[in-house]
Amino acid sequence: AFISYRHSELDKFVATTLQRKLEAFTLPKGVSSKTKKKRIERVFRDQDELPLSSNLSEPIHLALNNTDFLIVICTPRLPESKWCEEEISTFIKLYGREKILAVLAEGEPSESFPPLLTGEDYEETLPDGTKVTKHRSFEPLAADVRGKNNKEVRKKLDDAVLRIAASIFELNYDDLKQRHRERKIRRMFSIISSVAAAFMLFSAVCVGLMITIMNQSNMIMEQNTEIKEQSNEISQKNALINQQYEEAAKNLSVLTADNSIELLKRGRKHDALYMLRQVIPDSSSDTSIPYTPEAEAALVDALDVYAPVSELKIQNTYDSDYEIKSASFSPDLTRMLTIDSGNYFKVFDVETGNLLFSKLCACRLTDATKKAAFCGNDYIIVAEDNGIHKYTISDSKDIILDSPSNFGQVLKGNIVRSNNKYSTYSTFLVNDGSDIFLLDQAGQSVFSFSISDYSKPGSHMSLGEYSTSNDGKYLAFELSDSLDSSASILVLDSDTGETILHETYSAFGVRNILFDGYTLFYTVTSSGSLNKDSDVDSYSCFSYDCDSKKLNWKSEKLSYVTKIVKSANNNYIYLAGYSYIVSLDKNTGKEIYTASLNESITDIYSINNSDYIYVATKTGDNYFYSCDTNTFSRNIPVNVYKENTNIIENTIVNTNGFFVVYENSNHVTRFVDGKSAHFTKYGEKVEGLVEYNASRNLYIFSEKPESYSVKSAETNETLFSIDNVYSFYFIGDGSQSVIYKSKENYTTYTYDFINNKTVSLDNLSFSSYSEDKKYGLSKDLNDHYTVYDLTTMALSSEFDVPDSYDLSNSNLIPLDGTHILVDSLEYDYFEILYIENNLAKKIFSKYTGKLDKMLPAANANCFCVAYSTGMVEFYDYSSGKVDLINTSFNLEFVGSSASFEYHPEKNIYIFSTFSKSYILNENFAPIASINCKINYLPSENLISYTEGDTVYAAPFYSYDELVKMADKELSGYCPPIRILKEYNITPR
Repeated sequence: AFISYRHSELDKFVATTLQRKLEAFTLPKGVSSKTKKKRIERVFRDQDELPLSSNLSEPIHLALNNTDFLIVICTPRLPESKWCEEEISTFIKLYGREKILAVLAEGEPSESFPPLLTGEDYEETLPDGTKVTKHRSFEPLAADVRGKNNKEVRKKLDDAVLRIAASIFELNYDDLKQRHRERKIRRMFSIISSVAAAFMLFSAVCVGLMITIMNQSNMIMEQNTEIKEQSNEISQKNALINQQYEEAAKNLSVLTADNSIELLKRGRKHDALYMLRQVIPDSSSDTSIPYTPEAEAALVDALDVYAPVSELKIQNTYDSDYEIKSASFSPDLTRMLTIDSGNYFKVFDVETGNLLFSKLCACRLTDATKKAAFCGNDYIIVAEDNGIHKYTISDSKDIILDSPSNFGQVLKGNIVRSNNKYSTYSTFLVNDGSDIFLLDQAGQSVFSFSISDYSKPGSHMSLGEYSTSNDGKYLAFELSDSLDSSASILVLDSDTGETILHETYSAFGVRNILFDGYTLFYTVTSSGSLNKDSDVDSYSCFSYDCDSKKLNWKSEKLSYVTKIVKSANNNYIYLAGYSYIVSLDKNTGKEIYTASLNESITDIYSINNSDYIYVATKTGDNYFYSCDTNTFSRNIPVNVYKENTNIIENTIVNTNGFFVVYENSNHVTRFVDGKSAHFTKYGEKVEGLVEYNASRNLYIFSEKPESYSVKSAETNETLFSIDNVYSFYFIGDGSQSVIYKSKENYTTYTYDFINNKTVSLDNLSFSSYSEDKKYGLSKDLNDHYTVYDLTTMALSSEFDVPDSYDLSNSNLIPLDGTHILVDSLEYDYFEILYIENNLAKKIFSKYTGKLDKMLPAANANCFCVAYSTGMVEFYDYSSGKVDLINTSFNLEFVGSSASFEYHPEKNIYIFSTFSKSYILNENFAPIASINCKINYLPSENLISYTEGDTVYAAPFYSYDELVKMADKELSGYCPPIRILKEYNITPR
């Protein structure tokens, strides 16, 4: 049989079900068919809907040629199928209509039967010989299997199978149906008989079934287990992939944090922030990017939120595309001019860092300092190969200056800036090789002289340094002759052109020309004047009075001098060499001190209204120095990282900050001092202050030894005072009581200053207290130890130490009510005891070095072991055990003033040394480092520190606040392309 059907859902269901039932059908016993067959051997159903074609495909055509019956599944969709129509037409041509069997699966016969099954056209010849076409109708044999759902259709298909089988086997349908019913009845009786016969074997069968069921159940369980294992394996693989992704993201975050610190070392604050924002979550609730404490710590560094007010902080970065060769400032210090090795001259706004002017100039940078200078605040002049150009900063307008001495020719030569920062006169002049012109702010010559007037015939003179008196009356120049290695100091009166001083030396050069009023200071490489035929091989400093034209003094036999300044109060002259400072009395030239440094000095600057000078070095360590004490003090580093190896080429200091040019760098970085927007003045340091209570509304004050008071932090009112005591502490959080030990009767007392009540603790002599002063340890004459809760004075625990346990050279300190720290005084050793049922059990012990330290945490069940190497181990202790939680490296060495405390309000720890503090998260990972010893004020959420007599405070910022600050700081900023490429940063 061949089943023809339309490939839609219902049609396909009927066809496949019918195929399966027909191939399974066999004739009942005793029924013989004229076909001599007992079953339908093969039922063909094409599997795919074939495309419309004029010819049937080879498999379909072959199947139709070898079939006996065509079964057509009739639905309203069948007549639409050209392919089914072709199958029916082909079968009719081969075998006629008699062997076509229809199955009505859906719809009415009129809409579901194809025209080929219900009728045909034929030709009839009339008696007169005329041929006419007529149509005759057929009523095909059809089995009705229509139903409301597939279940009803499947049930009706059983009857359809009998009808189709009757036609195929050439039997009467009713007889076949009756015989089929009899077969079913016989089967039922056979089953009943079998059940009856098997009833006696029921128990055995049940056991067998039970065994089978159990086996199947076990198999199912094993399959379920296997499925679960596979599912778990998939889940584990997914978890591993997620873990690997998260680890990779965390590693990237840590690496980025390191790179951001490297950028900060190079003075590139905004680039460091930009890089960090690529790898940190947008908020504490953002889980799309893994959070790392290293990135948060780097973010804190880049934002300078906890930088002390006296610490230099990065304010701006001024970028160029090539190595910076020179930097100078406009007279009002609001603009900065840089020259780089690519011959780009750029002007920046100092405050904002915005680029105002950029020009590629045609000149040879043999000495960049002699190639450009500000001409007033709004212009720069540049010594290019084709002449001196004057550029307008606002619009880059270019004017080439005319030569004052050669009419019709352009002015050429080098530009020399005055080294007098405070001159109100012109700050630059031009040397064209033969003449020197002093130019005013408009670029016009206001004074000139010829070099040949001050040189011997055949000499090769050039202009070196230049300076003016503040009012411009006297002009001082260095003239050097490269042929005979001589140098001259030339001083002229700008009003009259008179030569005030002209002295020539056998020297490599006259250096460091400085005016103080009308007194001139300068240094040379030889103290001998060629005019006087005297030559001494040493460095000398001269003081010359231009009004009287007399030498005030000469200081000889100095070392090489690179810089000279006078103190702001006019008492001293300071000379700087490569790594030393020489101080001279300004009036006599007498040497006062020579002070040495172990690093190269880049520059020195006088400090207003003092004898101090500011000393800048190549390492970034910057000091104050005074010859009154001959000491370097108060290091204010540009490089706050100990391991920073970035060398500073030059430092320029003015009222707008510290401008640093790093060696071989493409940028200038501006640092500011004391302009932190975060740390502000909180109050004055209290002399005699011992400690605050937890809320910092009260403090203990000691005006003299063995005398203590409790005072109000707000009003300084004394709440309680006492003399002649050994010790005096707040109890617990210090909100109500103190505990002290009297020297008169050796008795311990508590005083409730809220209720004005003193309580004597007879027989209790506390030998030690926990770090947070919540517990006290007492020992009686029988070496019986007791631990008391000092807040309630209730007994927390008590214990005896075995006789074999030697505590004669140890301190016992309570960590809490049940944990005791044993600190050996004889050895570098400590251990922790756990008290349970009045028995002391050792749960931890450790040997350390002499410089290592163990610090219990205040307000938490943890402690740390700090090593001199910078490694710190953090431990947690709970009932009966001690666990290592985290290990941090490269923390600063811990001294005697170190502290470790927990603040539950923010879930943070503060680990402080003498000069460095670290804020740690709940896992003891550093999230901030601060270059001073700090305190946390929980009632106000402030970080505070004391510098001199002043207490400063800044808010403790949450992670979300830090991210918002970073975004505000960046505000659309994008790093230079070279930084993006160097650190492989994708622009945001």
